[in-house]
Amino acid sequence: MTAETVRTFSTGYEHYLEGAGAHAAVDLRGRTIVLDTNILLSLYAMHDKGLADLLAGLTHLKTQLFMPAQVQVEFWRNRDAVLRRHLDSARSQRHEQVRRETRALLPESDSRTFPAAERKAWEQRVTAFFTELRQTTQDDVLRARANTSLMNPAQDPVVTAMDSLFAGRVGPAPSAEELQVLRAHFDQRCLVGMPPGYMDASKTDGGYGDYALWAQVVDHARGAQRPVVIVTNDQKEDWWRLRRTGDPINARFELVQELGAEASVGLDLLTLPQFLDRLEAAGVDFDESTIDEVEAATSSANLVGAPEADDDPEWLVEQLVMLVDRLRDQGWTQHAQVLKEAVKSDLGMLDRAEVLRLLGKAADEKLTGFTRVFVTAQRQLEAEGILPLGLVPALAAQYDRPGKAPRFAVPQELVRSVGDLNF
Repeated sequence: MTAETVRTFSTGYEHYLEGAGAHAAVDLRGRTIVLDTNILLSLYAMHDKGLADLLAGLTHLKTQLFMPAQVQVEFWRNRDAVLRRHLDSARSQRHEQVRRETRALLPESDSRTFPAAERKAWEQRVTAFFTELRQTTQDDVLRARANTSLMNPAQDPVVTAMDSLFAGRVGPAPSAEELQVLRAHFDQRCLVGMPPGYMDASKTDGGYGDYALWAQVVDHARGAQRPVVIVTNDQKEDWWRLRRTGDPINARFELVQELGAEASVGLDLLTLPQFLDRLEAAGVDFDESTIDEVEAATSSANLVGAPEADDDPEWLVEQLVMLVDRLRDQGWTQHAQVLKEAVKSDLGMLDRAEVLRLLGKAADEKLTGFTRVFVTAQRQLEAEGILPLGLVPALAAQYDRPGKAPRFAVPQELVRSVGDLNF
């Protein structure tokens, strides 16, 4: 027996040896790229610049794209509800943030003069206020675009882009008989907890959508004979191997094994932010503002079927402490320090140079995905019921224009209430 044929304890199970950063090794070249429905619907939460950047990135992979018929069905079934969700929101989180800032600034503006020592701080605070106001105006533009898209789909930029990107790349719709067989297979798989989709089995429609998508991907892969990358923000355990915190590691082994057996090709799952990381590695350049917007657009609060958030909750100091502790527990000690320093600052914000210094980075380095750590930790605490839904991000990038964020800020209620808390 040669060395090449000697089996080891891990032979056949190498997938389990991949860690939480496994996505960084995924090479998109030569692979079939499948975008889940939640990815396509999240595009409606993106402003014009971020949407254009993301669509340009997808254009680089146009010949590799494939849309299962189930994705097409779910997109059109949920599109109107997503657009109405943008329209029905009486005020966005940024509207609420501006309201809070106004409430904090106006009483102080009653003074006729400012001491020279306070003038610079006041000017910085007003600048940050108008940054939030500008972003709120962009949200109004987003709602106007949603209204136009709902009333006249021919002017919907998402639909227009999908028609171009997926022309000739949409899988065949199953017949009624094929759907009946598919549902029967799904029911049998649910009995033994075979992924994907078994966590949706209690849905009123039978919950077979994820399995329908998967079966169509497998069928396509048999003919295409290319490894598959599925981009999804569905982070349930019937798709992913998960860390204790609920964060995804990689695809369920059963899915990798099934696609290998049925089509002799490999499988990777990526979230949309991870997918953008891989696009950047392939030479597609994204602004930091686009990456941050993708994070926001793909948050659980923007997905179809997400639980309703509490009405405009404000941060409490005790909640901030729990978030800092979670960051430390997961090894993000420098990020925790940034959050602490921002809260302790007079204005509740740090400029870019100070953030880079605290992170130990060079002055010209990009901060792409920097706020993702805070968003991820906050989502974990929300999922565990420790934080209420609907809180604004604990640390948010502030942009004067698309590109690099000049500053990062915490909610003003934390600045006003943190006092001399030592944490």
